[in-house]
Parts: sequence; structure tokens; C-alpha cells
Amino acid sequence: MKKTEPDSIDTLYFDGNCPICSKEMAHLETLKDDSLQLADIHQLPVSDSRKQELMAVLHLKTSKGEEVIGYQANLRAWQHTKYAFWARLLSYPPFSWAGGLAYAVWLRYYHWRGTRCALKN
Repeated sequence: MKKTEPDSIDTLYFDGNCPICSKEMAHLETLKDDSLQLADIHQLPVSDSRKQELMAVLHLKTSKGEEVIGYQANLRAWQHTKYAFWARLLSYPPFSWAGGLAYAVWLRYYHWRGTRCALKN
């Protein structure tokens, strides 16, 4: 892989305590290039409120300092892999509408399930 300048790196933040997230990031780690950095939220020196914000929905900080969230953050991360063409394609309507909706439904279920699991313990 090519060497990437630090100012051209995107950073994807993920919940390292989430088994689903950790599995997905381990897979992404094997496919990504050097221009994407994966950052476990729990390993960062951030405030609790910022940590909760980052855990609520997937966040990606671009090399230019912009913050991309949710489905678009996921697509942006996958653009750092050999599947970049497909990730770009999925960012255009009508795919982006369907993908955004599917992501929102999955996220609601994920948070509901997490809350339900926490109540059982």
C-alpha cells in the first residue's frame, strides 16, 4: 500500500465495545488503504457527551475536517477499499435514499436492542 500523508487521512470512529461494530471494523481493516484510520471511541480522550454523540451514529472525520455521519460515513469509509466504485454508486439516488432509510431502520433497531439487553442484565 502507498504511504499516505497525515493531512490526507479520513478517520472513522466506531464503538469498540459493540461486537457488531468491532467485527465490521476488523473486516474493514483488512480491506482499507492507508488513507483511512479506524478509531475506537473508547480509546480516545474525549468527553462523555462527545463519546455518546459518536456512539449514537457512525461518524467519519474527513481529511479536510468535515464530519460525515450515518450512511454517508459508511459509504465514505468503503471508498477507501477496492469496493470504492460500488460505494460511490450507492451514494447516488435512488440508492442513497434506500440505503439511508435502511441504515436509519437498522440504527433504531440496534439502539432498541441495546437498551432491551441492558434492561435484562
